Amino acid sequence: MGASPPDDPRGASQLRLKCTVNDKGLSSNCRFYQPIVGDSERLKAGTELGWLDAHPFPISGAAPGAEVKVLVRLNVKPAEGAKRFEVTAPEGAFISASGPPIENPVWIHNPHDSWADAHIPERAARLGQAGEVTARCVATAAGALVGCWIEKENPADQDFGETVLNILQAARMQPLTTSGAPVAGRPYIQTFRYKGWRPPNRSAAFSPKWER
Repeated sequence: MGASPPDDPRGASQLRLKCTVNDKGLSSNCRFYQPIVGDSERLKAGTELGWLDAHPFPISGAAPGAEVKVLVRLNVKPAEGAKRFEVTAPEGAFISASGPPIENPVWIHNPHDSWADAHIPERAARLGQAGEVTARCVATAAGALVGCWIEKENPADQDFGETVLNILQAARMQPLTTSGAPVAGRPYIQTFRYKGWRPPNRSAAFSPKWER
């Protein structure tokens, strides 16, 4: 488990899971919280969960016993000549955080910009629902964010957490902060807020208001 992100993270499967944190700060009892449709997909999902059971990963900063939303990347491919799948972890997918949180990153791809441009979750848009999400990740030596999980999500049923996990996968910071300190292995914590707004009538255009 190195400290560098995979060469092409887009080639890895993205698993949106809920996991329980054990007393060592590692994942346990991970499961999909959205339906898995189709025999092949269910077989693939079972293989992925079995691999994660055998290879628990750090959920840095989470309290033991907490149940949290995570986004996990795995390399999954069909095994030749058999109805099964082979699973491996991309290099640098799972690292533990150490050192003080990053407070002054130099962004290459700023997640705040993606948050402001992101599609509003459908239910939140329909209801004009405000939301707030706090996420925790670990920075790699190359400035990618891995091991992201949702520390706080209010409300918890409007897909704000999923939106944040998605945009954090594309975030990139420089290997050094504005003060010249390395970011490698350090935690990054960010709160995202959405100020919901309900149009005065149903025909009015939806006008989202984002807070950085």
